[in-house]
Amino acid sequence: MRLNKLSKLIFSTILMVITFASMSACTNNQMQYVMDTYGYENAYIPDGTSYLTLSEETAYYYAGSVSGDYNTAALWSIAKADASSSQLDIGTTTNSSSAFRFYAYTDNDGNNAINSYGFLNHKIVGSYINYNDYYMGSFSVDQMKDIAIHEMGHTLGLDDIDASDVLNYTVMWFQYDTSFTTFTDYADFDLENIHWQYGE
Repeated sequence: MRLNKLSKLIFSTILMVITFASMSACTNNQMQYVMDTYGYENAYIPDGTSYLTLSEETAYYYAGSVSGDYNTAALWSIAKADASSSQLDIGTTTNSSSAFRFYAYTDNDGNNAINSYGFLNHKIVGSYINYNDYYMGSFSVDQMKDIAIHEMGHTLGLDDIDASDVLNYTVMWFQYDTSFTTFTDYADFDLENIHWQYGE
């Protein structure tokens, strides 16, 4: 069967719509699988009988102990955490004795950064985010933002994820390599989990 130009155009358009719809369905199905398998309560740090979450949904970070690009990344991650849910109040403080703080250290301990958090009654009540200059000293600002947002995710209660199914779906992937996707904001998967816990 031969098609004239108009028929070919209509046929091509219909074919593209069907292809796009099929691809979207696959993407949506994959995302739903990822959410059902690794999301919601599975995305949170377990504490025996419950999931650790931010106490009273409030944290004020002192970022004065880090400077330059580390400070930029710290402030960026604070802003992104604060914007992730209207139920969260994540901000900055000038109080250098705050229970929520940023630091920098230098050690070949295998960690780009560490969030040492404290909890009480299944709630995170403090967090020291430590950048490791031994590895991060050569990182770009965007790569530092990725690390900072990941560590801030722990402050919100999100756990590391090491299932390859979610590698490109979340900033909470358990290790960072400069060849991986660099996130400068929480991915849809992360936001869905934050909304599940704290509301939109």
